[in-house]
Amino acid sequence: MVLERLVECVPNFSEGRDAELLRSIASAIQSVPGVYVLDEERDEDHNRAVMTVVGEPTAMLEAMLNAAALAVERIDLTRHQGVHPRIGALDVLPFIPLSGISMAECVQLAREAAQRLWERHQVPCYLYEAAAATAERRNLETIRKGQFEHLRLAVEDDPSLRPDVGGPGLHPTAGATAVGARKFLIAWNVWLRTDDLSVAQRIAKLIRQSSGGFPFVKALGLPLPRRGLTQVSLNLTDFEETPPQPVFDTIVREAAKHKVEVIGSELIGLVPHRALEVNFRESLQLMDFRQASILENRLDALRQGHSHLQPAQAQALRREDPTGLVRETRVVAKLAAQVQRAGELLAEAVALAESREGPSGGTDDFDWRGEALECQRFLEQMQECGEGPGWAGTATGPAQRLAGETAMLAEKAVSLLTRLAGERNRLLEDAAAQDVMALTSTVRHLLSAGLHLLLLAAGGLFAELPMSEAEALREKLRPIRQLLQTH
Repeated sequence: MVLERLVECVPNFSEGRDAELLRSIASAIQSVPGVYVLDEERDEDHNRAVMTVVGEPTAMLEAMLNAAALAVERIDLTRHQGVHPRIGALDVLPFIPLSGISMAECVQLAREAAQRLWERHQVPCYLYEAAAATAERRNLETIRKGQFEHLRLAVEDDPSLRPDVGGPGLHPTAGATAVGARKFLIAWNVWLRTDDLSVAQRIAKLIRQSSGGFPFVKALGLPLPRRGLTQVSLNLTDFEETPPQPVFDTIVREAAKHKVEVIGSELIGLVPHRALEVNFRESLQLMDFRQASILENRLDALRQGHSHLQPAQAQALRREDPTGLVRETRVVAKLAAQVQRAGELLAEAVALAESREGPSGGTDDFDWRGEALECQRFLEQMQECGEGPGWAGTATGPAQRLAGETAMLAEKAVSLLTRLAGERNRLLEDAAAQDVMALTSTVRHLLSAGLHLLLLAAGGLFAELPMSEAEALREKLRPIRQLLQTH
């Protein structure tokens, strides 16, 4: 791919629980030469997945039609349940200019995509944002009002609700797709430690533009029943006019009025670097943020992979590095340093616990000495990982080796942190154990810091692993995210 004319697409699929289907969709997208899936986010409560895809305009059009074919075939909205509003299996398809392409060209791409979705898959389309055919349909929330269940019946009697392309009725199981052209937006969720949905809904109403809140902010209050939490789900459609920080500060302040804690926030998909302030990770309490969440970093990774070179140049580099092992080793060696540091924090935590005969101050029958020895063995293994070139003769690649070490360390840290949580609850009832309580808190802090580092390293690893192995690692790390959300 020559990185001169690039368009970004962020297709939203009404499926967040079937990992195999999402892998198939991503593979269908990347089967078109010059198109790359940079990121995938899925949520089981939302029952929704969002992919970030970049590529050459014409190739991107074909890739999105490939994705639509699987979505139409495999996603049945008559059986679909999730908390996020939706009207289609391929629910939303925006085209966003990245480089060498104008918004006007993205509008033409969106309209051509809508026409071909109807002709090839019999999925009618609504045009929104810059591609909208009428001013009333610029806003996506206007189109999605009532969702699939209401819209499929209403279009039969109300011509004003009929799609812009195709129709007049919706596809019986795949609904309709909202196709648009737009600027970058920040998709962002703020998690609240309460199952009272009315709190999230009140806050969402207060901050969204349509209710008199911040300009360029769309917000919904959504339940997360599988987690026993709620969420303010946001889109910042012009982050240069309304940056994230004042919005987040308002959410924290309003939640406090209801005596509700803000657990943290999460970015969905990729964001451009200019959207983020220097201290955004701490000030927005971002959970599971990784440098690979920044769009420019993912594009740089493509360039480092030689995808931007002309065929003759790329061929010469492939002769020098035919398996890509040298490039992979360099990338993984940097990530290995982060995992190494996480291991050192774990070893430091265990050594501290062992020095006081365990957090119980001598009454603990847990084998902290054995844990310390195991940590030492782990650090020795990680030293080998950091050497990188020594992996050249092994059966597995550097990224796969590091993924195994990362998963192993994560499992150990989660086990210890879970045990310490129970120990802390016991100590809270023992007034004479305040010094031990302080020790336990220090150990927990070290373990938590190590886990955050592991998540950061894993974010970089996902791009280096085959999709099936990246998904397997993501599943192994899921307990970390759940655990850190409760600590």
